[in-house]
Parts: sequence; C-alpha cells; structure tokens
Amino acid sequence: MKRILVIDESEVVRETLALILGSEFAIVKRPPHATEFPVADIRQVDLLIFGVTPQLGSETASLLRFAARLPFAVLFLVESKSIARAIETKADVACLTKPFNPYELHEKVGQLLARRAGFPATGYVKREHEAQDFSPYLEFPFLSRSVATMARRFAAAPLPLLITGETGCGQDRVASAISGPDQVSSLRLSINAAEVSEEYLVQKKLELSLHGDFNAAPITVTIENLDKGSPASQSLILRFLEEVSDRSAVLRYVTTANADLLERVYRGDFLEALYYKLAILTLKLSPLRERRDDIPALAEWLARDYGKKLKLTEPSLSSKLMRNQQFRGPDDLGVAQVYFAKNR
Repeated sequence: MKRILVIDESEVVRETLALILGSEFAIVKRPPHATEFPVADIRQVDLLIFGVTPQLGSETASLLRFAARLPFAVLFLVESKSIARAIETKADVACLTKPFNPYELHEKVGQLLARRAGFPATGYVKREHEAQDFSPYLEFPFLSRSVATMARRFAAAPLPLLITGETGCGQDRVASAISGPDQVSSLRLSINAAEVSEEYLVQKKLELSLHGDFNAAPITVTIENLDKGSPASQSLILRFLEEVSDRSAVLRYVTTANADLLERVYRGDFLEALYYKLAILTLKLSPLRERRDDIPALAEWLARDYGKKLKLTEPSLSSKLMRNQQFRGPDDLGVAQVYFAKNR
C-alpha cells in the first residue's frame, strides 16, 4: 500500500485528508511544528502532502528548492490560486488550492504516484555540485597566502567556523571548500538565514529526518547570510541548532556573513548566544582591492582555467600587460578578459 505523509498546521485538514484517502493509502499525519519526524514515518514515503501557510506561500523559490531535495513526490496545499500559479509545476510537484475538491485531490495524488516509479529510492543522494573539487578556492590567488594557510588549518578542525568579508570576497565558495573533505561521508544541510521562518525550518527538519539516525554519520550545517537574519530568525536558528545537536553526536557548523557580527553583538543587535555558538573560529576574507599585487596572478589563473574549459592551447598574458599600470583594482581584470578574447 502506498504511503502518504500529511503535514499541515490544521488538524481539521489533516483529518479530512486521512478520511478521503485513508481507504486507499497508508496515511501518516504530522503537524509542521513537531519536534521531530520519526524515521519510520518517512523512510517508505511515496508522497508528501504539505500545507503551505500564506507567509510561506510568498517564498516560492524556497518551496521548489525544498521539493527538489526530496526523493518522493510533493503535493503542496495552498491558500489561493495565485499562490498555486506562482509555484512552477514540475514532474514531481503539484499544487492544490484549499478548500479542495475530493475528486481533484484523488486525481492529483494518482498522477503524482504514477510518476513516483521513476524517482530514486529514498535516501541521501550526493548532488553533483558536492562532487566538485573546491580546493582551488583555498589556494592563492583566490585567497591571500596567509588566509589560505589559515583556511586549510580550519578545514581540518571540526569546530564552528564563521567566515566574514564584503560581498564578492567568495565566502560561500570558501565555505564549500572547507566542508568539502567531509562531503562524501557526511550529511550537509544548508540554511539561508535571510529566508528563515518557522515553516522554513520545518522543511529543514524534514530533510534531516530523511536520513534516519544522525549518529550514523557526521552532519555539516552551513548557514549563509547570517547577518541578514532578523532578531526573530536568530532565535529560531539557535533553537533549531540546539535540537539538531541533541540528536547528533558529530556536528559541524560553517557560517558566512558580510557584516561584523561581533560589533553587532556589542550593540545588542545580534543574539550573543548564537554568535558564540557559531564563531569559535573566525576567518576574515580581504577584498581584492586590498591586495592588488595578487591581481596579475589571478588574471593568469583565470586565463588558464578558461583556456581549459574552452579546449584552447594554454594562453599566457604578456609581460607588458602584467606591468600595465591599468592593473589598479578588481575592475581592471577586464584588461585580461579583453586580451584573452583577442587571442582565442
């Protein structure tokens, strides 16, 4: 018998769905704010029916990313037709507007389950981007030599790490590189602090629950845009991390931010407990304008890298270009780009 997991904040909706579908399917009902989703409830799930609140309905991109990570079909219950139209319908995702017609519900469920046969089995599937080699981002010239050395040391230390720097310094890439060596054997969970809400963290909790016993493998939690989280979201993140740490024996945090969070702690604008939980180690990335001597080396690296991608003979930048006084800041990498285009 096919197994359907129903998650909705309304008990009436959960019971109604169970009443309509219960004669044909095994129905498991859960409120969205349950402290955990038992493994037995989700390991053999064929379809998730997820109630979308009006607040979460405006975050369509987040909903689609959530659905894309799940190894089973998803039916979103939405509050209005406008929200349903805003959510892109994919082969494994559909929407149903409340109040729903039982016949339309059966039709949607039948269509999604029919497509289910081609889906991968439930379990953690390593995504393509996780198999990439991020080591160049820990090497000069993407980072200064001193920062690259520190980054490699931090990569080997399983302690909470906060990576800060201005926009464009490559925090996300460095975070991926630092957590990269453990990607094969560990579970990665990504959180965007700018999008955090109770419903958003329910999705993350469900993602973790898909992988069963957390003690079986280490977990790396990456949190991006921490400085963009509201005071309310900061409290939600702290509570979520405490729940995860209670269930995992091996846990690592890698966090990125653009602002100086310690300064915000002193001003009372950032939650002190969250900062000290995530910033045992800190790594500050310098903007390229503060290390202009690195620009020629970076230009050469980019020319070689794109030469390989375009299957060209290895390009080289002339000594005249490398001495050119136009190399005065990040924007002047355009000089190298023009040179490269002319010498293809």
